[in-house]
Amino acid sequence: VVPPVLHAYFRHGVVLECHLQNVVIGVDARGFPGQAIFRDHEGVKLLAGRHDLEGPRTPVVSAAYGWERLVYCLVVNNLWEIAGAVAQRHPALRAEMWARARSLFAECAKEHGEPDEVRALLADPYVPAKANLLLRWLEADGADMRCVPMPSPLRLFTP
Repeated sequence: VVPPVLHAYFRHGVVLECHLQNVVIGVDARGFPGQAIFRDHEGVKLLAGRHDLEGPRTPVVSAAYGWERLVYCLVVNNLWEIAGAVAQRHPALRAEMWARARSLFAECAKEHGEPDEVRALLADPYVPAKANLLLRWLEADGADMRCVPMPSPLRLFTP
């Protein structure tokens, strides 16, 4: 899931809403992951200034907001959930999974010119997590994303 999400962001200025429920993993004949299929494109956003499609109904966001949303969706709402489910049955794999995730982010960064965003993600002790309970208390629209810092599993479980 990481390579296509980062490719869409860095190459095309597209922020995929890659929540776990919006991603289907296609497997090959051996049962190994072979492709990621993204569905429910209602939450997809475009980075401001990257497309000529901007208009009153185009979902355009700033690069800072887009990156925060991407990190939340990808790291917290997708990878964290999958790794947590696997680690529940195989706790010894937790550190290895997150070490591999770090390596994958670093490999993808090389393919996209070592962007500062990925460098910061791998260095930062925190990642943004959507504060759903806070949104309910404030009676805010669910689309109004407010984040709180969460310890980064990319740092927490890796040496």
